[in-house]
Amino acid sequence: MSSATSLLQCDVVVGDLGPSPPMLSLSKFRKALEIPYGFRRLFIPSEEPVFPNPQLDLRFCIWVALKFESLTTRGHCNLVSEVLCTNKRFSHYWEALELLKKAGVLITSDSVRPLIRAYWQMGLADKAIESFGRMSELGCRPDAHAFNTILNVALRKDLFFLALGVYNLMLKSNCSPDEYTYNVLIDGFCKTDNVKGALEMFDEMDQRNILPSLLTFTIIISGLCHGKKVDDAWRLFNVMRERGCQPDLISYNVLIDGFASWGG
Repeated sequence: MSSATSLLQCDVVVGDLGPSPPMLSLSKFRKALEIPYGFRRLFIPSEEPVFPNPQLDLRFCIWVALKFESLTTRGHCNLVSEVLCTNKRFSHYWEALELLKKAGVLITSDSVRPLIRAYWQMGLADKAIESFGRMSELGCRPDAHAFNTILNVALRKDLFFLALGVYNLMLKSNCSPDEYTYNVLIDGFCKTDNVKGALEMFDEMDQRNILPSLLTFTIIISGLCHGKKVDDAWRLFNVMRERGCQPDLISYNVLIDGFASWGG
């Protein structure tokens, strides 16, 4: 969908809201929040809403739903999440998504992701997971980024079996996992002392021709050391170097700590 088409459909959606200021561009939105340089964490008192006009509030949510995929920096994404969290604009965002759906606008995974991120930042993991589950109601199929976001949420809340269910759903949906997917799952296996499961995930990466990164190796080496399998950790460390993945200070420290613990 072209940018012009999206904006035209957006004007149709908000046309019935009555006269109100035009939708904010990101530069104007940034200026309105009086951020003098770069993007920084917003500390906005809840009693002082950024958008005193509820129509403008809704328009901003529509703008985010249409444009979030075009935000290429973490600073931009964090800024959007901060504003959605301020005064808990979640109901406005759901209303924006419903308006877009009724107007026939294609809602993508990126349209729902800012809502999931905002719920998570507010500590509302159950709402974040619920939002992911409701994507089908909006005619939206989650992409790898959305699956990874929920995997991360589930594992941070120690919902390991839920994470495995999300991973299986990802495969059934023909959505290809990436390195991030496996790093999150491998870390989850290691934290539950299931190094065997972590190694199976590592082997699956190879089967899918996904190259493990230094982070991937370090996570498994740490898990092996924690499980008192220091010899296996040493062998994997050498495999890592043979594959041209040079260890850093963190990976060396993980291995040294493992040997120290084993020797003790």
